[in-house]
Amino acid sequence: MKRFAKIFLLFLLSLTLISSLLPHSACLRTVKVIRKASFVNYSSDLTIIGYNKADSWRRNPVTDLPECYSQLYFTVLNQGTTLYNSSWTATLNDSLIYFKIGNLTAGYNTVSGGAILSEYEDFGIPYNLRVYLTAPTSTEFIYTYSEYTWQLDFPRWLDEDVAKLYITPNNPQIKELEKSIIGWPRWFFLCNWVALNIKYQYDVNVHGVSEYWQLPSETLQLRTGDCEDFAILLCSLYRATGYDENSVFVVVGPTNDLGKAFYGEAWHAWVRINIGGVWTDIEPQDPTVVLGMLVNSALFNAVYQFNDVHFWRLK
Repeated sequence: MKRFAKIFLLFLLSLTLISSLLPHSACLRTVKVIRKASFVNYSSDLTIIGYNKADSWRRNPVTDLPECYSQLYFTVLNQGTTLYNSSWTATLNDSLIYFKIGNLTAGYNTVSGGAILSEYEDFGIPYNLRVYLTAPTSTEFIYTYSEYTWQLDFPRWLDEDVAKLYITPNNPQIKELEKSIIGWPRWFFLCNWVALNIKYQYDVNVHGVSEYWQLPSETLQLRTGDCEDFAILLCSLYRATGYDENSVFVVVGPTNDLGKAFYGEAWHAWVRINIGGVWTDIEPQDPTVVLGMLVNSALFNAVYQFNDVHFWRLK
């Protein structure tokens, strides 16, 4: 009975720690936690808890695509009377992470307190994956088994914190496409390729929601997109072909008074590029290009502009 009561109190303490150690995340949202304990020894009552914190979106240096950068923490609580030294591994999306817990001093004979040691590992998760974490440990003292599932929530709309990550000039697909498009001047042929090879589709028809920004690689795969998808792809190609971070931007803004007569209340995205010292607005959906330059400046007000380096609010 005494042993059962101690294990039950340990279980309640574990639940308390779990709730306090799973903070709100900038890009990871906890969707499931499973914890199992099959054996606890009097001499070393250990509780092992996994959680993530301090996460943010960043650019993967190889793929140039967004990834969630996070720190994976494991807290080991020793409530027993035995000095604990051990090493163990966690599995994150089939990748093993090695942890070593050394000289975790003995705690107390009751569950009222204990010695705590935390270890952490930095990791990056691609924007389009769920995170499955398995944290097992097996020693002569204890066996625990924990599973955590996190859902990545990459903003699919105009978000000032992540908009720059949509422009991916160093993505292998973008670099390969840019090299395959032959013709000079580059801005003209790249724009025409986008206009002639990507079909306009409303987000609701493709993704089932009214707003869903696509990365350039996704637009190339689908061969469809709406205004911001065209602009994001073209800006990425311009950056890949050599225009620097101060020479080309995606521009976003609402219709002005004249534009409302044609489009009503609407927002639009296009590309602004410096060609030979002259700033020019280009409509990526228009294969004639020149018409696009005139239409955007006459019908829409520029409010935001960004590329992979800068994000500016203009008004």
